[in-house]
Amino acid sequence: MKARSEPNIGGLRAAPPDLVRTLLPRFALIWFLYTACIFTHTFPGRGWPWFVRFFLLALTLWALWDFGYGHYLDHDPLVSIHVYPWLSMIPCYVIMQLFMIMNDTPPKWVSLPTGNVLPLPQDTIGRIVYALDLSASITGSSWMRRRRWDFAPSRVVNFRPPTRAVFLMRTIIHFAAYRLLMDGIDTYIKQVPFKATLNEPVSRALPFWDQIFCGLAMGPLICCGMVSVYDLLSIFFVASGLTSPSSWPPFFGEPLLTTSLQDFWSNRWHHIFRRSFTYLGDSLLSLFFSADTTQRFKGIIRPLRVTLTFVMTTLLHIIIMHRYPADPAHPHRYFWDWSIMGFFLIQPVGLAIDACIAHSGIGSGWRRAFAWGFLAWNTRWWADVWVKKGLPTQKVITWSPVRGILFGDWWPAH
Repeated sequence: MKARSEPNIGGLRAAPPDLVRTLLPRFALIWFLYTACIFTHTFPGRGWPWFVRFFLLALTLWALWDFGYGHYLDHDPLVSIHVYPWLSMIPCYVIMQLFMIMNDTPPKWVSLPTGNVLPLPQDTIGRIVYALDLSASITGSSWMRRRRWDFAPSRVVNFRPPTRAVFLMRTIIHFAAYRLLMDGIDTYIKQVPFKATLNEPVSRALPFWDQIFCGLAMGPLICCGMVSVYDLLSIFFVASGLTSPSSWPPFFGEPLLTTSLQDFWSNRWHHIFRRSFTYLGDSLLSLFFSADTTQRFKGIIRPLRVTLTFVMTTLLHIIIMHRYPADPAHPHRYFWDWSIMGFFLIQPVGLAIDACIAHSGIGSGWRRAFAWGFLAWNTRWWADVWVKKGLPTQKVITWSPVRGILFGDWWPAH
């Protein structure tokens, strides 16, 4: 499908108005049903909420299918290509959250000043606020002042928010720096003569150093796009007084400062799906290892948990990328993409090697060198996926100081 030139929002083009009229009601229905499922979670230990939750779950699954794969998209042949990953990513995220909601152990708020776990709300308004806050929390932070969720990762737990003025100044500078980095990477990518009809347009078709540079460019480009949206939202909500800076811990942990492969995946990359993968992985492992044997087989369970996490993220990214439309210039429509599988499924091997380097005691510099060398080698496969879907040709920058200075093209068409 031909992409339409639309306004940019943090690197993601906005959907056409007619698509917004069809997407927004469907998204609102999903959010309402998902929030209602969470609301029933505030009645632990009772029988009736489980049956209500099961009924709401069935409705939510139907709404998710309609949102992601409904035929309403077929009526607009000029849908922006940037809409498509959200049509599969949102359903995948909500479905994984629903798996956890079926568990009868609801998450709880934690007080930031004291670190104490707060009890579940007992009144209707409190339950509604709880459900709305949890439904909108993807990092473990809370929209409520001076609170977080008990499943928050260390990046959120250790976040010490500055004053409102300092937070806004830092975030504006951070946003500008990441947009400039994104502009530089996009300018380089636009100069590469990709052959998107090939199965491996980067890892086999380009000269070696172009393969490496394109592969390493993918991570920062994805990071910059997601951080741009996050920074814009945080600036709006904090400046308006709707939330405090404590609600907006860093979305990424500065991936460019990675010290090891384990550090990259555990601390530097985003944690959107970490809680879901941890829960699903532990649920699968509990089928084979009881609580009594967990400690005894700790050396086996840990690598199995890591491997399961990357198997799940492989399937997730296959579903997301398969949702992109095909056209004569990008004809790839197969589901099992070996480039995606190769990139994610090789990561447990890399983490095992990283652990061996750490245990050898030869120094942290070797772990850093291995991490960047390993990522430089296998991110070429993720770049293959990116190119096959036509993403490097899409417009992600409206005003380009890099292209303006280099080529006089301040307002690029692509």
